[in-house]
Order: sequence, then C-alpha cells, then structure tokens
Amino acid sequence: MDDSQAGHLERLDSIARQLVARATQIRFQLARTEEERAAVFRLRFETVAKQGWASLAEFPEGLERDAYDDAALLVVGWHDDTLAATARLVFPDASRPLPIEEEFELSSELPSGVVDLRRAVVAAPYRSRRHTVYAALLARCWLEVRDHGLHRICGAASPRWLKRFRQLGLPVQVLGPAQQYWGEERYPLFLDGVELAQAVADRPRLSL
Repeated sequence: MDDSQAGHLERLDSIARQLVARATQIRFQLARTEEERAAVFRLRFETVAKQGWASLAEFPEGLERDAYDDAALLVVGWHDDTLAATARLVFPDASRPLPIEEEFELSSELPSGVVDLRRAVVAAPYRSRRHTVYAALLARCWLEVRDHGLHRICGAASPRWLKRFRQLGLPVQVLGPAQQYWGEERYPLFLDGVELAQAVADRPRLSL
C-alpha cells in the first residue's frame, strides 16, 4: 500500500468516527461478558423470528447463534442498559473458511485479509429513515477491522440494497449469484477499503 492509499484510508477512518459520533445516544463497544453476548443472540433471534425467518423450534433457547460466534467479535451499541444494535465480525482463519464462503458456496477464493461482517441488527425503536444508528454500527465495525490492521470486508445484501449501494457509488463486488438466505435472496459481496476510500476521495459528496 502506497502513501496515497494510506492517506485515503485515514480519511475514511475519520468519516467512520464521525458517523459513530452522530449516534449520540448509543455507546458502541465489543461484547465482553457472556451476559452481553447472550443479549446479542437474543436480539438476533427476536429479529429473525419477527421477520418469519426462524422459529423457536429452530432456536429453542431463543438465541440465534452458530459455531462461528465462538471466535467472533460482537460489536454492540447500548442505549443505557438496552441493546440497540449489534453486528458480527469473523476474522480470517487459515484453518477454516469464512461463513460467507461456506454458506454461499463461493467457488472463487477471496483475497487475503477479508473480514466477514454480517448479522447486523438494529432494534426496532432505533431504526430511522436516515439509518443513523445502522450507519454508526457499520462504521464502528470498520474501525474495529482497521484496528486489526485490515481493510477488506465481505457481506451479503438483497437486490434492493445492492442497487442502493451502487447508486451511492460504493465499489462493491458481487462474489456469486444470489441465494435464498434469511428469508430473501441475497448476493455475497466484497468491498476493498482502499477502493472505497478512493471513491470517497473522488466524490467528496458521497453519502455514507
């Protein structure tokens, strides 16, 4: 990475910190205790159950979790003692594929240093048309990725959100065909932070 790319990433980090600061009532951090992690799994279950994507029979404890959660970092946003938002970061591990590689059966190999950023949930009372808390949640996740010295992420999005990302000028790459996942068709996506930082630099009015 050259000095110009590093400078662009630093400016992107600054934007991310501004987005986190906009969600003034939300305190972002990592889930540290078993109780905090359980709150994350409970909110995830409540969300997918309300959407009709899962039932109590599938998650009898009322906790939506899988094997990847054991080693994942869980970003959480608290409003006082209420969990307002959460997302999951699964970092690359040479001993196993990322969740997205397994769940979407990707045939092409991902670049090195890719972090799986998904399971992003904002509790209903904290959602808005401006997506302030959601944007802050993703920005906090980005800063955590950067704290680990990385700048590449992957995720999944519905056709509607993929269209929105492209309208915003975000340089997302589709990794494979859409598949039915959590109740609707979703595309597996890849985003290189250097390319995103360059897009932001080229379009100062780019809305993030």
